[in-house]
Amino acid sequence: MQVTTIKLLPFPGLPRPDLEARIEIAREPGVLRLWYVFRGDLTGLQIPPVGTPARANGLWEHTCCEAFFRGHEGEAYCEFNMSPSRQWAAYRFDAYRSGIAYLREPEPVVAIIDKPGFLSLGVEFELDALPIALPMKLGLCAVIEDKKGAKSYWALRHAPGKPDFHHPDCFALELPAPKRA
Repeated sequence: MQVTTIKLLPFPGLPRPDLEARIEIAREPGVLRLWYVFRGDLTGLQIPPVGTPARANGLWEHTCCEAFFRGHEGEAYCEFNMSPSRQWAAYRFDAYRSGIAYLREPEPVVAIIDKPGFLSLGVEFELDALPIALPMKLGLCAVIEDKKGAKSYWALRHAPGKPDFHHPDCFALELPAPKRA
């Protein structure tokens, strides 16, 4: 299995913690695995304790990792939020920030590694269970909250203006359909 590593970039012009942030991506037939990795001084960050996996709303208001999936055709996309607490949320949109609905499946599998100077959140998606078909574009990003409540925004690519992970410019990674034999 080949693993690709891509750096997450902080939103320019906003205060941010001194972190290295990256995503490690691995794909097998029908499965996409992502590891969000943060290295640096994490002592000033607000990181929720690990708990039991459960659906929860409002995760983007605190430290969480996000994955957006958008097909090459149409404007529909999905959003997944995954917290270091192992809480998660999944939504489907008909178009940019409109026509929102809860996704019942697929429930992402979330794993956490948390030790001094290192936080990693792993997530696994069954691609065939997504309501978006391959090929698709991905937007991979994270919100990092410090203990004073300030947030920094990290993504593969940022849209102009204010931080907005839903913006089409943020869907920066191509995920092609599998090659047929």
